Amino acid sequence: MNKLNNHQILQINRHLDQLGTRYYDVKMEVLDHIATSIESKITHESSTFDEVLNNELESWSEERIKKLVSKKKRYLSYSWYKQVGTYMLEFLTWPKAAITLLLFAICFYFFSQADLYQILILRIAQIGYGIYFVGLIYTYYLIYAKSMSYPPPLLTVDVYNQTIVAIPFTLGLMIWAIYEQCAEKFQCIPVYSLTWAGIFSLALALILILSYAFLFVFPQRLKSETFKYYEHLGFTN
Repeated sequence: MNKLNNHQILQINRHLDQLGTRYYDVKMEVLDHIATSIESKITHESSTFDEVLNNELESWSEERIKKLVSKKKRYLSYSWYKQVGTYMLEFLTWPKAAITLLLFAICFYFFSQADLYQILILRIAQIGYGIYFVGLIYTYYLIYAKSMSYPPPLLTVDVYNQTIVAIPFTLGLMIWAIYEQCAEKFQCIPVYSLTWAGIFSLALALILILSYAFLFVFPQRLKSETFKYYEHLGFTN
């Protein structure tokens, strides 16, 4: 099969730049696809490079690039979410599971006591949520700043940045909704339900242990795996 030379590869690359192909990994994938197709047609159809190039480039519009990026984003998001799910299962083992149960027991004990402890725990939860979301934003900023220091933007890294903040933010909102329900129950019912006390105690224990995981453990693991991709492409920082 006829191989394209560097000048011909640069011609394809310039056209992809004109289409606004922002992500380096996407551009390399498209460039490889076009180059392989051109090499095959030159070999089997006895066509010239310029003839085949024009036909190939006509099929790669800006809209097609956007659809490819969107498709890859969905795939990468699924991969990252699956990876984080695996991390969570690995993380919530001994001794973290035991620590979570201990936190639950402590919270439940206070909720089963006087109203003063209820108010105290609710206030601690409010402060904890503030710290959680501020820490989450700060962690995202650090990861984003790190990714921007690398030469080319990669779709893999962009999706990673979105994933690492989307999952804990969503979990935080879900547990916050439980918190609001519990706070309302505690204020309206003189003898509050132990069921609600148990739900809120478990939610508070999980948010504490997952705060640690998402702020200090998961970002480091995901960042390490993500930037291995840069090294695979030959980029170093």
